[in-house]
Amino acid sequence: MADETTHTDARAALISLVELSQAREEAFRAELSQTERNLVGTAEQWAPKEVIAHLGYWKHRQVARVEALARGEEPAEGPDWGQLNTETWPEHARLSWDESVARSDQATRDLIGALQRLPRETLANLNDQASQGNLLIDTTLGNSLGHLAEHMANHYRSLDDTERATQTQQEAVQAIIAANLGPSHEGSARYNLACYYALHGQASDAIDELRAAFAQRPDLIPWARQDHDLDSLRAEPAYQALIPAEDA
Repeated sequence: MADETTHTDARAALISLVELSQAREEAFRAELSQTERNLVGTAEQWAPKEVIAHLGYWKHRQVARVEALARGEEPAEGPDWGQLNTETWPEHARLSWDESVARSDQATRDLIGALQRLPRETLANLNDQASQGNLLIDTTLGNSLGHLAEHMANHYRSLDDTERATQTQQEAVQAIIAANLGPSHEGSARYNLACYYALHGQASDAIDELRAAFAQRPDLIPWARQDHDLDSLRAEPAYQALIPAEDA
C-alpha cells in the first residue's frame, strides 16, 4: 500500500506540473503580438513560433521515453541534444504560428496521457536516486516546466526585462519544490537555478542555491566541478569553501 500511495502521489504531482507548464506556456503565448507570432528566425536566433515548435518536439520525445519505460524497456538514446536542435530547426522554421501551437498542445496532451498510463511500479522506489522513476521525473520536468522556463527567461532577457526573466526561473523551481517529489528533485531544481544565477552575474544567489542543492544532492558536487555554467563562481571564496578542488 505504501508503494501504491507513493506512486499515485508522484504521478499526480508530476501530471500537475506538466499541466502547470501548459498553462504558463499558454499565458506566455497570449502575451505575444501578431507581429511577434509571424516572425521567422534564424538558426542562431529563433523566433517565438520556432521556440514553441521546439518545446513541442522535446515533449514528444519525452512521450516516447515514458512509453518505453511503461513497456519495461530502456529508452533509446538519440543524438546529442544540440545536434537535434540544429537538425530540427529548419522544419520548425517552416511551420506557421498555428501549426507550432497545435504541435505543442498535442505534445502536452500526449505526455499527460502517457503518464496516466504508467504502471504502478514505474514510479516505485523513489528513495533510490538512480531509480528509473526518478530518472523519468527528472526528464519529464526537464522537457516541460524547466524547458519552458528557460526559453521564457531568454525571451524576457532579450527585451531587457531581467526581473521577469529571473522571476520565471524562480517560479518554476518553487513549483517543483511545492510538488514535494522528494529531495532528489528539489536538489536538481535548486542546482539549475544556481546555474542560471551564475550565468547572469548573481554570484551570491548562485552560491546560496548551490548550498541548498548540495544539502539535498551531494552527488552533484563532482559534476559542479566541471560544469561550465558555474565558471563565473570559481574564484569566489564562498564557492571554494563549498566545493573544494578535490574530494577530501
